[in-house]
Amino acid sequence: MRKNHQPGRSNVLSNNAMVATSQPLSSQEALNILKMGGNAVDAAIAASAVLSVVEPGSTGIGGDCFAIIKMDNKKAISVNGSGISAYKANLDFFKKNYIDKIDLLSPHSVTVPGAVDAWYEMHKKFGKLEFKQLFLTAEYYAREGFPVHEIEAYHWKQNEEKLLKNKITKDVFLINNKAPKYATKFKNIKLANTLKLIGENGSKSFYQGDLAKDMIQSLNNLGGLHTEEDFYNQNTIFTDTIISDYKNYNIHQCPPNGPGIVVHLMMKLLEKFNWKDIDCLDPKRFHIQAEVTKICFELKETILGDPNFSDFNVDSLLKENVIEKLYNKINLDKVYDTKNAHVTSHPETVYLTVVDENLNAVSFINSICHAFGSGICSENTGVLFQNR
Repeated sequence: MRKNHQPGRSNVLSNNAMVATSQPLSSQEALNILKMGGNAVDAAIAASAVLSVVEPGSTGIGGDCFAIIKMDNKKAISVNGSGISAYKANLDFFKKNYIDKIDLLSPHSVTVPGAVDAWYEMHKKFGKLEFKQLFLTAEYYAREGFPVHEIEAYHWKQNEEKLLKNKITKDVFLINNKAPKYATKFKNIKLANTLKLIGENGSKSFYQGDLAKDMIQSLNNLGGLHTEEDFYNQNTIFTDTIISDYKNYNIHQCPPNGPGIVVHLMMKLLEKFNWKDIDCLDPKRFHIQAEVTKICFELKETILGDPNFSDFNVDSLLKENVIEKLYNKINLDKVYDTKNAHVTSHPETVYLTVVDENLNAVSFINSICHAFGSGICSENTGVLFQNR
């Protein structure tokens, strides 16, 4: 082996566009959409639709979507495609029923899925191709089957017991009560039918009519409080991004209720260290990065919430006195003792990014929160709900 060759992934270079997703079939679809004349937004939506089929443990149309979009050399904008809780799931209900903690496998953990509305609204603002073109490949994989990738097979097996708890979920996502193995062809025909309807009729078909009624009934049958009005009122929010700087680079993130502020806090802390003097494989580097991550995620769990209901100021969190206070918690000779050892343990969400030939760029997250979300599947749609 040559000395200048390091084991690992090779560089990927391109003259016209770039795509990065967690699954080859998804990346391939994004590139195909670009070759068909679509732009970065078209490609990102199509890639996410494919991931919703081939990585059901991490994402899906039963989940949420957040994105940052920069088009036509204009300023970057934030897309918040998160959903709300059922209107009836208020504090009085939980007090009356002596519920002091929401079970992550209960219908009360399920917020209205926001991803489909976000996809539709992004496409309406920025897309070039017909909306239905973005769903054809995802529908094909759901209907005809796709080979289960090695990593997804592992996560599927890890969550087998969770999927067995719900009869509908078990019938849709397990084969003879077992998780599909690596390279097994897996189908979700109910989901294929749902994707076809969304592609042909837009988001309205998901939040109104038979699809919505089936999802609501499936949740209500388990004690959920969701109504047709909850689904009808789903709304995607377009806003400015939150911007901070790191060594003269601008960092863009989505504002709360998303956790993007955590990235800003982390970068502000990391900026205080001279990384040129720390080797890339030095244990000190890993220690600092781990400590920064724990400290910032712990703060997020303490103060971050929906700005419509929580009283906090984003700008105040990025002030130097706050950063300095967090920085002083870092000890190069000692591990920070966080109150929750699992505070950073959320590896389930997918991320993808697309840049097209005109340098339009999309940074994109689509999530069902925990692995396989709530474990609750809608009876006739093939939709697995998040547990946000």
